[in-house]
Formats: sequence, structure tokens, C-alpha cells
Amino acid sequence: MDWDLWVPIIVSIAALLFAILSFWWMHWRTGNLIISTPFSYRAAKMPDGGLAIDLPFHFYNNGAAPIIVENLYLKIHYQDIHIPLFFNNTRDSVDDLKLKTATQFVISGRNFVTNIYSFQVRDRQVNINIGKWDCELFGKINNKGYKILSKFTLNVKYFSDRAISHLNLDEEYRKLVEKP
Repeated sequence: MDWDLWVPIIVSIAALLFAILSFWWMHWRTGNLIISTPFSYRAAKMPDGGLAIDLPFHFYNNGAAPIIVENLYLKIHYQDIHIPLFFNNTRDSVDDLKLKTATQFVISGRNFVTNIYSFQVRDRQVNINIGKWDCELFGKINNKGYKILSKFTLNVKYFSDRAISHLNLDEEYRKLVEKP
């Protein structure tokens, strides 16, 4: 076997494969959507008996290709009650009075989107009380149907007829962050 002939060919093929894979990794790779767990919430009973919840979410795309979030909905499980809430609007911060219509949003590659997302249910009476609400955030991503994006627990200690912001912290977490 003549190694002087094969070594340049093997090195050239390896360099070409490296270039193609690097280009794919940097420009075309579809990543995963990483969603933060909300550490605060705003929940209120509506005058018609419905429920409104505002949650801050951070969506991060760790891939190179953009991800399109076409729709969201929140499902709350409390004891034997299952409540689906539709995506109603967004706002940039809790204090922002300017509401933005719920619409699709794009998360560019290696980028994030941060907003306060509002979810509501109005078509029925909601009988839910304070306590631990197990929540599932569903999303329709890149026109591929709905899937669970995040599961988290809301520790609802305050619940009123007005929308007041509260922290979603357990006592265990409070002990960890308290200064001695």
C-alpha cells in the first residue's frame, strides 16, 4: 500500500467533512427550547367566574435555526380539577399597562425571548383555591402540533379578585436564600 498517495486524500476528506459539519452546526442545526420556571405569578378571579394568570417566562433556543412558537396554553391540575387556560396576551413587564395581542413569536438561534404571558379561562366557573397548582405549559412549535414545554408547580398562597403580583417560592427555597 502506498501511504504517500492515501494520506493527502484522507486528510482532504477529513477537512471537507469537518467544514461541512461545522457549517451545519453553526447555521442549520435545530436546537431545543429551554423554558424557565416562573418564580412569581399574578392570579385573579374574573368577575364572570373565570380565571386569569400572568406568568413570566424566558424562552431560550440553544440551536442555530430559529424556532417559531405558534401558540401556547396552560393546563392547571388542582386536586381533581383540570383547567385549560388559553394564551390571551403578553406584556414586557409586570408594571407595563400596554398589552400586546397573543401572537406567534420567533426565537432566533442562540437567543431568548422574555415576556409576561397572560392566560385566561372565561367560558366556565372556576372553583380553585390557594395551594399547590401543578401546571403544564403546552406549545405548538414549528407547526408540529402541541407538546408539553414545561411542568412546574405554582405555590399559590394569595389569591384575590384583583391581579396582584406574588412570589412563587416554597419555604424550603426561602430558607436557602435567607442570609444568616
